[in-house]
Amino acid sequence: MPPLIAYKVKPPKYDLVNIEGDNNKRAVFFGWNNITEYELEAIQNIKQWLRENKNIEVPPGFDDRNLLKFIQANFFNMKNAGEKLVNHFNWLATLPPEPRLTNYTLKLLQTGCFYIFGRDRFFRPCLVMDAEVMARLNKEDPECVESANFTALFIFLY
Repeated sequence: MPPLIAYKVKPPKYDLVNIEGDNNKRAVFFGWNNITEYELEAIQNIKQWLRENKNIEVPPGFDDRNLLKFIQANFFNMKNAGEKLVNHFNWLATLPPEPRLTNYTLKLLQTGCFYIFGRDRFFRPCLVMDAEVMARLNKEDPECVESANFTALFIFLY
């Protein structure tokens, strides 16, 4: 149980979260379970605004905390936040899709054809590609080139 003095502590202004829309302060968006009722209501309102005014749904993978960033940045003005979200969703649609694991790419990764081993003198990870395994896999299955592209892209991105 916290000491009684803890209940009398008044947090400094920079540590406050928007409770009633009276300020625009929020520093933590992810990893905390501290979304207020006011913010939850704003998230529902922006989803409704997007449905009614732009006839679009929030794309998969774009969670409520990302919506909250746009809402908070626009001082809880749903029209401005909605317009910026529409522009952002249009931009997201132009990006190439993220690589996805297929049965073959999973098999390729499990063969040890590619692996990260050690670090160079600048402490960057070293990617090792076993050319003999790659050549053998290439003879067995022509999808090997596609999988190699996936693996290289995955390693470079992540």
